[in-house]
Amino acid sequence: MDLSKGNTHRKTQSRIIPVTAVVTLSIIAIGITVAILFQGNAQPNDTWYLGQGTKKDMFVTYQLQQFDTNNDRPFKMTIYFKDQDSKGNWNAPAWVEDQGKVINGTLKLSSISLTPIGGSNYTSDMSTYVDAYKNSLGWISAYASAGQLQSLSSAYWGKIASIGGAAVAPISKERVTEPAGTFNATIVGWHKGVDNKLWIVQNFPYPVKALTYAEVTTGQPPVLFAFDLLKSGTGKPQAPA
Repeated sequence: MDLSKGNTHRKTQSRIIPVTAVVTLSIIAIGITVAILFQGNAQPNDTWYLGQGTKKDMFVTYQLQQFDTNNDRPFKMTIYFKDQDSKGNWNAPAWVEDQGKVINGTLKLSSISLTPIGGSNYTSDMSTYVDAYKNSLGWISAYASAGQLQSLSSAYWGKIASIGGAAVAPISKERVTEPAGTFNATIVGWHKGVDNKLWIVQNFPYPVKALTYAEVTTGQPPVLFAFDLLKSGTGKPQAPA
């Protein structure tokens, strides 16, 4: 028997085994690295932004109150998401009801933040209410937009732009009842002298409710902006007479 061949075979095996082990360990290491990278880049499943869930032929009606409009007197505003242009921006006919007066126009709303942009068509009578929209329903776009998704379980969304600004963040969960229905909402807000809150429902384009206050040095702070969802649905709503 030629033992030299057997010894050669065993030497070959002794060289192959460590190489196989190294390859196996390398594959495992690569898999772990990929998993970590994937986990780090994955989006939470509870993200929200202003405009989420907006669909063609959808409408919303809110009662709005804004500090700089009508001496803080509430009014109604309806927005109808008629269709989108080639860039994805919304063509949105809108009308306001204020003490028996009806004012209408068409808003061009950004696909990123639902902010009115160039191409909007409304009269000067409507301008005050469009400003009120920006500073109430559209206010949260500074913190949560299609270009800046936020998690409804995050500890921090941003900070109020004032000296010693308070942190804006999800606070708690609450089942809230509005004229439009009952919703499981996340309260996003901040505290600066008093609690300021917005009730946000995932996959609904605007907060369904808000109550915030102006900052004052003394006395009871006035309402900065507040709103309640009165109605939502699909199909072009009938404009008020």
